[in-house]
Amino acid sequence: MIIVRECTLETISASATLLVDAVKVHTKVSRKAWAGSYHFFKRAEEAPGFQGLVALVEGNVVGTGFGYRAQARFGNWWYEKVAEQLGEDNSILQDAWQLVTLDILETYRDLNVAIALHDALLQAQPCSHVILSIEADNRSGRKFYEQMGWHYAHPNLILKAGEPHHVLLYKKV
Repeated sequence: MIIVRECTLETISASATLLVDAVKVHTKVSRKAWAGSYHFFKRAEEAPGFQGLVALVEGNVVGTGFGYRAQARFGNWWYEKVAEQLGEDNSILQDAWQLVTLDILETYRDLNVAIALHDALLQAQPCSHVILSIEADNRSGRKFYEQMGWHYAHPNLILKAGEPHHVLLYKKV
């Protein structure tokens, strides 16, 4: 049994080592390739309103999360898909920040690491709404966000043809 007494949060951009470790966590959790994930993180750092954190337990990165301002500019294909299905004038898309990823190594998922990252990211972001999408079949992820006070905005979001459907969640902050 692992007992976490302290989870330290650092910005992803604080050092190259933290960025690499954040990408390692992301690839383990998402099962995505290293090169694409590294590019994904580096590109995100340039986005307007970027906030990215890692969670360290005993000096090891065990979780990561980041997001940025949700807007059509900056080539945000996700925002464009959401706006197309929700309507670009939908109030939750106005002054919105997108929680892009929140990845926690499996061993640490029940140890409040996700809550610490979630809360710190939402406190640091600059917008009045936060939005995210999660695969509709991800019951544990959906339960987490429900417990954190998120609301459903769209029950059947299609981001890419042939891929699993998502749900769109939002939270006023």
